[in-house]
Amino acid sequence: MTPNRLVFLVALSVTLSPPQENVAAQTEPRPSSFTLIDRALSAKTIDAETAHRYRVLAAFGDTRLPVAYRGDDSHMRALPPSVAEVGALLPTFSAATRAELAPFFKRPDEPGSWVNLSTIPSEEPVDGRRGRGDSPVSSAPPAARVTWKAVSAVGGKAKVWWQDRYPRDSATAQGLARELTALIWGKLTGLMNQEPYPDNGIVSNGGDAPFDFYLIHAPATWAGLTRAAIEEVPCHPARYILIDTRRHGLGSARSYGVLQIATHELMHAITFAYRVRGGCPAPWIREASGDWASNWVYPLTDGEHPDAGNYISSVQYQIDNPSTVWGDSRFYGEHLFPYFLEKATGGPEFMPRMWANFRNMDVLQGVNAVLPGGFVKSWPKFLVRLWNQPPVDAPDGFKQWDRLARSVVPTGGIDNVAITSDIETRKITFIPENPAQLIFATGIQPVAGHYRHYTFDRSVRTVTFRNTIREEALLHGTVWGIEKIRGTWRDPADWTEELQKAWCRDEATEDLEALVLIFGNHDWQNLQAVNPREPPTVEARGTGCTGWRGTHTLVNTLVVTDPAVTIVETVTSDIQFAVDSELVHPGRPREYWKSVGGTIRWRAQVTGVCTGSGSGSVPIRDLPDDKVATLNIWAEGGKMHHSGGNGPWPGDIPRYAVTCATGPSEMMLYGALGFFVTDGVHNELAPDGKSFRGQFTNSPQPGQTVSHTYSFRCTIGC
Repeated sequence: MTPNRLVFLVALSVTLSPPQENVAAQTEPRPSSFTLIDRALSAKTIDAETAHRYRVLAAFGDTRLPVAYRGDDSHMRALPPSVAEVGALLPTFSAATRAELAPFFKRPDEPGSWVNLSTIPSEEPVDGRRGRGDSPVSSAPPAARVTWKAVSAVGGKAKVWWQDRYPRDSATAQGLARELTALIWGKLTGLMNQEPYPDNGIVSNGGDAPFDFYLIHAPATWAGLTRAAIEEVPCHPARYILIDTRRHGLGSARSYGVLQIATHELMHAITFAYRVRGGCPAPWIREASGDWASNWVYPLTDGEHPDAGNYISSVQYQIDNPSTVWGDSRFYGEHLFPYFLEKATGGPEFMPRMWANFRNMDVLQGVNAVLPGGFVKSWPKFLVRLWNQPPVDAPDGFKQWDRLARSVVPTGGIDNVAITSDIETRKITFIPENPAQLIFATGIQPVAGHYRHYTFDRSVRTVTFRNTIREEALLHGTVWGIEKIRGTWRDPADWTEELQKAWCRDEATEDLEALVLIFGNHDWQNLQAVNPREPPTVEARGTGCTGWRGTHTLVNTLVVTDPAVTIVETVTSDIQFAVDSELVHPGRPREYWKSVGGTIRWRAQVTGVCTGSGSGSVPIRDLPDDKVATLNIWAEGGKMHHSGGNGPWPGDIPRYAVTCATGPSEMMLYGALGFFVTDGVHNELAPDGKSFRGQFTNSPQPGQTVSHTYSFRCTIGC
């Protein structure tokens, strides 16, 4: 963990966001104030101290921020790390900057706090909604007129503070105090076996030992903060909480509001009291636990769903990777992971065990220790549930568990695969979909996942998935698949150890209409990406597998000059092929066919000094031991190829009578030796993969010419 990341944990513990749906495929928002400030710092038009000063002013909506640096901060659900680190850096700044920023690092009830600044607007939200009917005020009144009042809660263990300049906050304070006493405090501390760390003995502690909740009218979009009771000790376990009542009403068991924000923030205070290894809880697991706690105490409000969408939209990035666009609201959305764990383990008991682990373990190690089978087993199953579409959305899925409507938007959306000629191949590369938003590297990132969704046009008859992650024996990579066969989604399956999967759509049990591939990386120890040298592929062919039928005609002509004799043999074969079940290999497309029916007709004519003729026919049967004719069809170089050959004649080889001057005799039908042969050079199937034809001639010996003409077409799916 970098020093800057550690300092982020410092003073501000970013909060649960208000309900507002985020769209996965949303357009990039207008630059935020923080982006504008960072750009100016990079361009060296401002120095580092000025940048820190501007970030704090932007975070609190202070009017002293120059207009040039006022961006669109409406999408921010959390204060960026660059704001939090200022508290620790204050002693290094100039006296003027220290004096200007000091109010932002005081408790709101302290003299000189930021809530008393005339540069902090206190009017109601710009969308015109007034939380509960307060009159708009252009700025805070003088400090002497701000009086804080407190409501005791939890038998004196906590206090809820409100400002008398906002009279309606009195009812909110009373309501929060009642709910803390009746539900929130006891449920969370009972589960976690831990109460917030006491702040008695600290100079600035709200005047006494009880834990303090402050109702404020936040000037920015954050809903609540859990701050260190001693700013100079960023990871101090004693905390206090700020809750916005400017935009949020009290809430209830079914509506999001102050109650849910307080639950989220109280979970932060409890987890800080665990005094974890390194002092400050890691942001992602802290926020994930906070949103999980809010959902656990108030399961019907669904206030956590918008941030869930931010995580689902970016699951291809490492779980502890923050976003410069969404702020740390992505971390809030990761409450889906402990929520999944709650369902996988049958209850919430994993949560206190996990946080107890953090006292002596790194975060991922502590999480791994409470996962059934560790990350190795649980992470790919979690990724499958994140798909949150049939067949994994219900009954054991987020849609039914928590009414979550959002699901992963796979890379490229839904890819409809059709065949117009030859073979259609989709290469699956693992590159960042939006590198402007998150730190990234090529490959499947550790503790992350990638999704692909394919549908197949009726022109596609064979589908093959090649798993190069398994071919290259890459550790930590996982592959799960979900098939839709003839209108029905099958249960997800683990294909991690499969080199290849193949479907023949001519078979009812393999008529693949859609395919979802879920790639994961459970490497929580080395945090290495899984990046195959050759990408996995989904290959679609127009060639089916049920059968082929057609004709082959062989004409064998032998001309002898001494004695002068001409022999012409014509063998016409009407052959029906079916897949050779003995040569079907699991995971591979069908490539071998054998003859199962048809008729071979022949005739012979001898002219010259010798004469004779003969004709006949013989049926082709599916013989258990001998294969009368065989057909091989395979893919190579992006095209489909064929090769045909014959086995034994179905029965005794025919003979026909020949009469010469010396008397009568019999001749064996030479054409029986090659009654089905295809061209070994020009052997491509038609572009649609559904037929092949050819014609070629050879001369085995002087005076002999053998010609072959054939035409075959698939029998089903054509």
